[in-house]
Amino acid sequence: MRHSSARLQQRIWWTGYLAAHTAGEAHFPFLPEIVLRRVQSHRVRSIVRHAYHAVPYYRESMDRLRLRVEQFRTVEDLALLPILERDQIQRDPEYFLSTAPAKLPHRTERSSGSTGVPVTVFWDWASWLRTLARRERATLTVRRLAGRRNHRATLIAVLPVAMEGISMLRDGTLIPARLRPIQQRLSSLDPPELNIERMNEFRPDVVVAFGSYVDACFRYLEAYPRDFHRPKAIVYASDALPEPTRRRVVEGFGIPVVAGYQAVEAHPIAFGCGRGSSMHVNIDINPVRIVGRSDESLAVDETGDIIVSNLENRASVILNYRIGDLAALLSERCSCGRTLPLLSRIQGRRGDWFELTGGVSIPPQEIEIELTPETEIMRWQLVQVAPDLIRVSLLCRPSCDKEALRLRLEARLVRVFRGLARVETQFVDRFGQSPSGKFHAFVPLSRR
Repeated sequence: MRHSSARLQQRIWWTGYLAAHTAGEAHFPFLPEIVLRRVQSHRVRSIVRHAYHAVPYYRESMDRLRLRVEQFRTVEDLALLPILERDQIQRDPEYFLSTAPAKLPHRTERSSGSTGVPVTVFWDWASWLRTLARRERATLTVRRLAGRRNHRATLIAVLPVAMEGISMLRDGTLIPARLRPIQQRLSSLDPPELNIERMNEFRPDVVVAFGSYVDACFRYLEAYPRDFHRPKAIVYASDALPEPTRRRVVEGFGIPVVAGYQAVEAHPIAFGCGRGSSMHVNIDINPVRIVGRSDESLAVDETGDIIVSNLENRASVILNYRIGDLAALLSERCSCGRTLPLLSRIQGRRGDWFELTGGVSIPPQEIEIELTPETEIMRWQLVQVAPDLIRVSLLCRPSCDKEALRLRLEARLVRVFRGLARVETQFVDRFGQSPSGKFHAFVPLSRR
């Protein structure tokens, strides 16, 4: 009985903690930028002080470079630290773990491993709850589109992964059911046609899914027109939604599309407001900068590697980290009134580039330009079999003239690959999903 009472008191305390940090989050992105920068600088100083005193990697790195805690006053000063690479965390996640005593066991998160060895990140319970509170910034847009707080939401993901965080929140707090969305949970490992039928029965207000799965669903609906329940909004994250598909969903189907950007290393990094494909960066908790091939900082509107710093997590401290995605910070301001700066849609991953003979690199965007206009293609995948051989797999509409399409595409793609690689085309009836539930349209030799 005593243990049960203590557990209840703990859940009540953490519920209050979450509520206190959620208050005002929805309107935080509308504050004057000078206020946002002031909060950001305070958190930079706090996390660097914590990192130096409690995390072996930063103490050793700063001592080696003769950096003092007092030198870190603004977000720009984080560039003084070495750029942290993914493989460093993969090799030794405990090297980045705080030695400070924790009140509760750490929450362990692992990436899907879809781009290689999974990354393991530890979150202290307080930091994890604060990141949930920050999601209120994005949830405001979703609730407005849905028209109510306890909206009906379909979550399409790999179910065991999706359920873990939901279960922890339910077991650790006392959030009333009336404040939570009514959820239908589907697996992204199931084919689109099956989940479309299930959603027709559930009739969700909002659908949340991987970008690649949203793409697959609407390409299927275009190839096989049928009645389907149209949600009031679609939210996608975890991998890319091709821009032509996003426009067709918004303009052709009349469904608003909202982007999200997060990772186990730093979440949530940015969120969409439903106005275009760009996203607002949470600069106070996960500021980003963009660097070029030589790790030089790039100006706004230039595309390069995203370097993110997690100012929130006090367990695994991750600062000045190359997350592996490509994007640009934008000079434009959003008409929604939020003062948080804009990040372009994710332009893919550096690891998705095809490296050909002679050091020639081909980004996926150049290939998409040739494939997107072909309306007979429902889905595609390019696999680099050898340095000079690309295999193109196509899932097409039944009415497609496959031979004409093959000749047309191979001629164009050979030009895209500068004549340095042969192109072989094959037609398939279905694509399999990776164990993570994500679908990779571009698989260069390095990823294989």
